Amino acid sequence: MSKKQKLSGMTIVETVIYVAIIGFLFFIVTETLTTISRTYRATAVVRSLNSSALTSLDIISREIRNASSVDQAQSILNINPGKLVLIKGATTTEFYLDQGMVNVRENGVLKGPITLGSSSTTNLVFKLALSPKSSAIKIEMTLEGGTSTNFRKANFYNTVILRNSY
Repeated sequence: MSKKQKLSGMTIVETVIYVAIIGFLFFIVTETLTTISRTYRATAVVRSLNSSALTSLDIISREIRNASSVDQAQSILNINPGKLVLIKGATTTEFYLDQGMVNVRENGVLKGPITLGSSSTTNLVFKLALSPKSSAIKIEMTLEGGTSTNFRKANFYNTVILRNSY
């Protein structure tokens, strides 16, 4: 009489199938985490560029709106890198590009950069638009930032009318 014995454990085929399933799941989880990480870094670069552009364009626009005139003799208009010198009473405010940063100088005293250090300004052009009744400044700015895998370049534009020129 032979008794049928119940064997416990797994066969080699079952083990290979389980290892393959676990390996596939590990691969999916790793790829998902890598994609999320890449997306986060790309979003951070875009956010940095947008923040830098919005901050600098807001400051420049506010100063243009408050200015009474543009010193065309000292300004460098229509070319890159541009320089804008604004006059408001006894105060002169100058915006210019230096080593990838947009800087502000007020009455000859450097106030510092108005763009973030995580981005680089590669193009800064000021254009003066004159009409019989008003004067406006068009600002063109190109910012770059990121690493080789998440490099971004963005163009930003704004047009501002000088106060008391309309």
